[in-house]
Amino acid sequence: MDIEQFQFEVTKYVEEANGEETATRINVSVPNSIAGSMLGYVGVGVGGVHVLRRINKRFNEFILDASFARLCLTRILGLSSSLSSPHSGSEFALLAARLDNLILDKNSNNSSNKRSSVLQMNSSVQSPLELFFVWPDTWKDVYTTLAAPTLTSFGKVIGPRLRRSTQKVPLYIPAQIGQMIALVTLDLAMSGLAGPIPDAVTELRALEFLNLGRNRLEGKIPSEIGNLVKLKHLDLQNNDLSGPIPQGIGHLLFMEKLYLNENKLDGSIPKEFGELVQLITLNLGKNNLEGVIPDEICGLTQLTTIFLDNNRLTGNIPTDIGKLVRLRSLYFNKNKLVGVIPESVGQLHALRQFVVNSNQLGGPIPTELQQLDKLEVCNLRNNVGFTCDFEFDFDF
Repeated sequence: MDIEQFQFEVTKYVEEANGEETATRINVSVPNSIAGSMLGYVGVGVGGVHVLRRINKRFNEFILDASFARLCLTRILGLSSSLSSPHSGSEFALLAARLDNLILDKNSNNSSNKRSSVLQMNSSVQSPLELFFVWPDTWKDVYTTLAAPTLTSFGKVIGPRLRRSTQKVPLYIPAQIGQMIALVTLDLAMSGLAGPIPDAVTELRALEFLNLGRNRLEGKIPSEIGNLVKLKHLDLQNNDLSGPIPQGIGHLLFMEKLYLNENKLDGSIPKEFGELVQLITLNLGKNNLEGVIPDEICGLTQLTTIFLDNNRLTGNIPTDIGKLVRLRSLYFNKNKLVGVIPESVGQLHALRQFVVNSNQLGGPIPTELQQLDKLEVCNLRNNVGFTCDFEFDFDF
């Protein structure tokens, strides 16, 4: 009776006489008994991913047959318990050695080859979801087919939270993520991600929390971001995003916290922001935004924190800024704002930080500022010239 085989498609690297490597695709058949034992050795959960990583992580290409990928992933995700665990890891070692022999040119004397041994690879244990970003497309497709209907939270799984400058190999958000339609939380902050935000992210209509902050993402914010109508928290801060802020963000009526700061965004602040009536925190600081502060901002009566600092904003501070009665922190510093400080600032009785230094403001300082008993930080320095009829510290 024929033994059932799993088919692997691998790449064999052969070093030529001139020192260059050439790649040849090879089909490999592995008996079911060895594959089953390997999966038993893999086990369920993060410990099992170590084995798959040892096989897959450091090869330029290692494409597994879809049926084998499905079996591996069902095992890792705990969706199947039909495979028996082996008594030892010897059969897995045999499989690894067999793959090693195929992938390496054993006649090569280059002992420093980065593919020197499957069995000597990095032994750190990582989450299955981490490998989602480095798996071949076949595995990504199978994974999303298996996990997408029920997976509601995805994130904080890309291994150590490395600083952007120390991450040597960038990761890219795969288009397959758009198939995870049940996701409510997607948190990939500080994960060394690069490249654009794929439009596929805007297909995740159940999302309430999206954090892609502190990466190396570039390009524009997807224009269809307004499709995520359930979104409450959007964090894209500290990336290299450019272009205008999409007007569609004004469709996110449940938005409570919005962080777009520390990017390269340009254009004006959309008037549509006035529709975000549940917004509590708005941070657009440290961009290249121009134009005026829209009066519509003054209708966001739930707002407690607003950062518009370090941009190129012009015009006046909105006259009705005093309507933001819950406001605790206001940072409009380092822009090109002109005119006077509105008297309505005196209505901001919850205000603790009022920072408008380094603009072109002037005129009389409203006496109403004296009524702000909770004010802890006030910086009016480096403006055109204020006049004051009472004793006032311009920087405290």
